[in-house]
Amino acid sequence: MKTIRVTRATLLLLLSHGIQCAPSSIPPEAATSLAGEKVELPRDLHGPLSFLIVGFSQKSADQAKEWGKAIAGLGACQGQRLTWFQLPVLAGAPGFMRPFIIRSMRSGLTRDLQRHFVPITDHEEDWKLAAGYQASDPQKDDAYLLATEEKGQIVAKWHGSRQSSESVLQEIFRRYCVTP
Repeated sequence: MKTIRVTRATLLLLLSHGIQCAPSSIPPEAATSLAGEKVELPRDLHGPLSFLIVGFSQKSADQAKEWGKAIAGLGACQGQRLTWFQLPVLAGAPGFMRPFIIRSMRSGLTRDLQRHFVPITDHEEDWKLAAGYQASDPQKDDAYLLATEEKGQIVAKWHGSRQSSESVLQEIFRRYCVTP
């Protein structure tokens, strides 16, 4: 595991943006991307850093989309293509509605982006725990961003708009991906 030295200024920056640092892992998940490809987490996380954008409500879709654009634009991480997935959690949606929801999501995406979208239909509580979701949180409809290492170890997590946390995303990317 790579150790990050956190300065007082970085810690204050993280805390001011609602960043949570936790030594937890993502739940194991086997699902299918919108492109029809099997995805197994954490097995399919590659490189020193990966990002998972998790949404628990339809209201989180716009924030999740913005995070996806920001992460897709980051480039390579230590010479490897950056791995990222957007995980809309549909476990709470009625089973008969899920095919309609998935078809709607797929229709607005290019084939390349469909590979990054992996609807989650089980283990909602495990994902909420990993993301730090709180039903009582006024921002519960935010998109949740998890920065993970290759084995699924969560190195940072936060939620909210891209604009409110862009500097933190850049800092984490720099620490893990930019070689001196």
